[in-house]
Amino acid sequence: MDDSLLLKSRGPLRRTVGGVGLGRTYEVVFGRIERLGLGSFVLRDLPSVAPGVSLIGGEVLRRFRVTFDFARERLLLVRGRHFAGEVPEDRSGLTLRLVDDGARLRVEEVESGSPAARAGIRVGEYLVEIDGARVRDLGLRRAQAVLMVSGAQLRLLIDGEAGARDLELMLPGQP
Repeated sequence: MDDSLLLKSRGPLRRTVGGVGLGRTYEVVFGRIERLGLGSFVLRDLPSVAPGVSLIGGEVLRRFRVTFDFARERLLLVRGRHFAGEVPEDRSGLTLRLVDDGARLRVEEVESGSPAARAGIRVGEYLVEIDGARVRDLGLRRAQAVLMVSGAQLRLLIDGEAGARDLELMLPGQP
């Protein structure tokens, strides 16, 4: 869920590099929305990002069967099988950006005290492989999905100024 109202939250917020636009990085803020009402439906504890335009994305909409009624300018939602499901979130503490060559993910941020920080990953390094799978083959979205698996033990190939090195990343939670 993307909404600038998140910036008024009293809950914990995390500021990070959101990506690169027009050749410059920009800042985004991550947090959680305690309660979201959509018609008669109520969703709780949703990940959110700001600033930006108000958007409802796949992690909200995947909970419903969605029908766009263009003639009446409305959106119809029917509770789906994923309605009460847990919303996946990054468990590594990494903010990653796909490099232009598509073969590596650049580490833009490492959250203090996170599993990535404990593993010794540093800003400016590059993630090249996860459990032997090359980033070129995984892509950004699949690599991020792997970093959301509760309790996963991952072998990472990291490349940086000191050369390539293998690290083990232990993600929190139950497998």
